[in-house]
Amino acid sequence: MSSTIKKLAYVHLNSKNPQETALFFEDLFDWETTEGENGQIYVAVDKYHHRITIYQNDEPGLRAAGWQVLNKRDFLKTQKVLDEAGVSYHVGTEAECEERKVREFISFIDPSGNTAEVCYAPYVTRPNCQSIGSLDILDLLHVTLSVTAAEFKANLQFYEEVLEFNVSDLFNKRIAFTRCSQNHHNLAMVTSEEPGRRFRHFMFEVRTFDDVMKTLMKAKKLNIPVEGPSKHGNCQTVHVYMPIPGMGKGLIEIGWNHKKILDDENWEVVCYDFEGEKLAEFIDVWKAPEVQKEKISSK
Repeated sequence: MSSTIKKLAYVHLNSKNPQETALFFEDLFDWETTEGENGQIYVAVDKYHHRITIYQNDEPGLRAAGWQVLNKRDFLKTQKVLDEAGVSYHVGTEAECEERKVREFISFIDPSGNTAEVCYAPYVTRPNCQSIGSLDILDLLHVTLSVTAAEFKANLQFYEEVLEFNVSDLFNKRIAFTRCSQNHHNLAMVTSEEPGRRFRHFMFEVRTFDDVMKTLMKAKKLNIPVEGPSKHGNCQTVHVYMPIPGMGKGLIEIGWNHKKILDDENWEVVCYDFEGEKLAEFIDVWKAPEVQKEKISSK
């Protein structure tokens, strides 16, 4: 099973204060921001025209996750898959495509009520540039959503069975890590009834551990709250999180050493079956002497 979708291309954010949100990205990461014709603010981090678009909205959160296919053939295949599943979608107009800086896109609503877009041929405006700003960016890697318990099963089924994302692992049938690439996860879903937190975070992967620590030091210098550094037990990512101004409880994650799954056929999907303190320890293994002891004794 292989998804036609190959990567996360961009995220659209709703912010109560787009200028404040844009300034956060400029100050902390030295990323470039430009204003679009309709008042949206683009944030550029690498060779592409942008990876983040910020819109004004009094209800902050994720406006849309933009997924990318590699060519027109797979773009048409994706539409056919949605047609066969009975999923309605909107085909982007010429003006809407220009706003997103892609050749074509479609948009649809997933079972949890989140907007997803699938595009191909995103605009590249810096062809010889791996990354700009203070960090060595490898890619925009994943987005994490909050869904209700009632939505979780249907949403996971949609991404796994319709869009053919692979499941990497599960936690207690209420957290799912899924992928459309060789990265451990490109889309994570967390069951939560917390009001006002449908969007949790998105993550950029950086080339070195130094990039993570530079982010930490810069955030402290700017008096920006920062969580970490810490390390996840399943994907092995070493990371820091920062709250994004204007985005309510939405976070950005900067991470290094994210696990790659190169052999899909022999990857064993597991469901981790523990709660409470042990789950917290697995989420951050650096704070987990018991988990580390188990690893050593199992060798």
